Amino acid sequence: VGTDLQVFVVNLAGPAPGRYLRTMLGLAVKSEKEKEEVKELSGPIRDAVIMYLTERKVEDLIDPKGKAKVRADLVKQINAAIGKQMVLNVYFKEFLIQ
Repeated sequence: VGTDLQVFVVNLAGPAPGRYLRTMLGLAVKSEKEKEEVKELSGPIRDAVIMYLTERKVEDLIDPKGKAKVRADLVKQINAAIGKQMVLNVYFKEFLIQ
């Protein structure tokens, strides 16, 4: 079962000023009940995602290995923010670095 989060636009870390990431994430959960819980917990989830992504540099996000690490880290960050292992996977539905 999946649910989409609203678009994120975040400034990226690093010496290059003005670099940002625009992304949309889909979250995989086990059930419709958990899908509804994710919607109710959107505040802590969005905060965890924003805090994590703003610490990333462009170099962390360019290659496929970097994106895979970010996806795995986001699963951990989101589950920590909501206090339980609910999110099974994170999918990039949109990904633009400017």
